[in-house]
Amino acid sequence: AASDVYKRQDPEYVGEYALELNITEVGKHNITINGEKIYDTDNKWMGKYFPGTEITLFIEDEKGFWGWYDDNGMLLEKECQYSFQIRDNTNIVPKFE
Repeated sequence: AASDVYKRQDPEYVGEYALELNITEVGKHNITINGEKIYDTDNKWMGKYFPGTEITLFIEDEKGFWGWYDDNGMLLEKECQYSFQIRDNTNIVPKFE
């Protein structure tokens, strides 16, 4: 349910067990996380989730999209959709040409 999604992102609710998911360089790209559009204010989005939560990232503007990368520059997924279970604080960067 949508309310569960918001609860999972609420630091008060998730408490000390929360893991951070950071998406940087969001820019003006249309990105959804588990079906919810994310809106970027300062080029970075952050959500909090319980360990083991299934995350699906999707980017709509695939023109020139190279893939989802970690903060060490390693390619995680070259397709527009990337699903994973969050196990640690995670930083993800969508890269374009």
